[in-house]
Amino acid sequence: MTVIGIILSGGIGSRMDMDKPKQYIEICGRSVLSYSIDAFKQSPSVDDFFVVADSEENIKHIESSYNVKAILGGDSRNISFSNALDYISENYRECIKIVVNEAARPMITSGLIEDFVKLLDGNSCVYCVKDVTDSLETVEGHYVDRKNYRLVMSPEGYDFRVIRQYFSSESETTFPGHSIPDGYSKHVYKEYINNIKITYRSDISIIENLLSSTKK
Repeated sequence: MTVIGIILSGGIGSRMDMDKPKQYIEICGRSVLSYSIDAFKQSPSVDDFFVVADSEENIKHIESSYNVKAILGGDSRNISFSNALDYISENYRECIKIVVNEAARPMITSGLIEDFVKLLDGNSCVYCVKDVTDSLETVEGHYVDRKNYRLVMSPEGYDFRVIRQYFSSESETTFPGHSIPDGYSKHVYKEYINNIKITYRSDISIIENLLSSTKK
């Protein structure tokens, strides 16, 4: 199996102020997590994928509810990602490429995953970015030139051998691609326009409208 998908599904969604983690709330009659699961299931280039969960209880829930593999993550995104790399090393010896998504980003599609898989043929890393369109300042209130900055987002794709070699769970950044040296080719993906991450309650209605419009 050469292409493996990873869905990071930890976190408690503390800023949502709801009675369940955001990956399990329903949007348009389906759980947030199910959108990522379906995108990976429908991607012809993905040989297998699994979900990284935050507890043994949720592992059982995911495996029984969605009929997919799930493994235990950690207290941080980096530890969860590291656990996923370890799992791949132990269970998918022929893995060449990985594609990673966060469950809180339900707008992902199989077509997007296919784009990442193809782009990894000539790159060690493929990742989503968004230009900063608002004004920026330091915490002291000083001007910052926004042209020098951009937002980095999941999904992301990696040459497995490269990210396995250079990634450390103790890294300060939460984007694993930053651990790959500059000598490796990296592709910046800007075509994913509606890459909304569910962080606040208000994000739910935005995603509901986007999902409803794509069904028309």
